Amino acid sequence: MNDPLAPEALDSINALLRNMERESDLFQRLAALLDRQQEVLKRVGAPGLGEVRTETDRLLERMGVVGAARSASLSEVGRHLGMEADTVSVGAVLERLPPADRRELESLRRQLTRVAAEVRRRGEVAHHLLGVSVDTIHGIVQMVRREAEEAVGLYGGEGVVAEGKSRGAVLQETA
Repeated sequence: MNDPLAPEALDSINALLRNMERESDLFQRLAALLDRQQEVLKRVGAPGLGEVRTETDRLLERMGVVGAARSASLSEVGRHLGMEADTVSVGAVLERLPPADRRELESLRRQLTRVAAEVRRRGEVAHHLLGVSVDTIHGIVQMVRREAEEAVGLYGGEGVVAEGKSRGAVLQETA
């Protein structure tokens, strides 16, 4: 096993820390976008939802790139520590580092865990709001469809009032 404090190992650890910081920043941005999405969904017609969705897609793409870079740097740290590729994780790396070198990595891991949990919670709320919006739209469409069907039945399709179906008040003719 290579010395964890060797310059190459330190460079890899620093790269891992930078990628984790970037990832944490992106997660915080995603949380803010999810908050914005919730506000948009609460407004009638959800104006601006397309714009929020486009921003979210771009951010998720960046998160994928940064996540891949983090994974690569984590693998590199594991290689420097003599770890098998399938056993490399932040927790496993922390176990191999001297206590003085763990602090920043532990702090970032806690921060990422906290932010990821918050993003997950906000995502669940946004998912619920989207479901409510879809259910509302579906209900409106069904109501309009029923009204249209009843209107065709009432007027018989030829603009003449059909016999037998009555809706609303009856007007009486007075002489």
